Amino acid sequence: ADVTRLHVHFLGGYEDNTPWTFDGINGIMNFVSRVWSLQDIIKGEEVSREHIYDLNRTIKKVGEDLEDLKLNTAISSLMIFLKKVKEDGFITKEELRQFLILLNPIAPHITEELNEMLNLGKAFYESEFPKYDENKIVEDTVNIACSINGKLRATFVTKLDTSKEELLLLAKEQENVKKYLEGHEIIKEIVVPNKIVNIVIK
Repeated sequence: ADVTRLHVHFLGGYEDNTPWTFDGINGIMNFVSRVWSLQDIIKGEEVSREHIYDLNRTIKKVGEDLEDLKLNTAISSLMIFLKKVKEDGFITKEELRQFLILLNPIAPHITEELNEMLNLGKAFYESEFPKYDENKIVEDTVNIACSINGKLRATFVTKLDTSKEELLLLAKEQENVKKYLEGHEIIKEIVVPNKIVNIVIK
């Protein structure tokens, strides 16, 4: 029943004139199987540092999509979060509980069954919809690209909104950047906060 519900809603938007087709139903069956297998990779209790941003973004997107009856994009967001969790190889109990509550309006049977089996809390139809933290929607770190004469030479991770001066210093500390700067004159330094440092040499 859940596979059918998910398949119908994934075919298109609520108001779209979408013809019935079995195309893609195997993908939905695989999705439901992967949801079921989450019970095998539970590790830890509270929301993890690795998943906190992805989970909050998913809560926000699914909540907005359900209100707007955009069930196909809500399902897509849940699939993206599931893929992330599977790649990481674990999900905590609290992450699973919130994920299943998000999925519950579209797939009530498998979600309530997992909730009862794993003793995650009270029945989902009696539970509050998860709330997202606005401060956890955007990552607090960014990847910075370091280029010399427009060619990428290194990348590094730093805090969001690091100053231009500090970004430049961090870029020059990268081993591969040091190597290319050695023996050359710096003509220009271009820093785009949260994105790139480009050094022009001759």
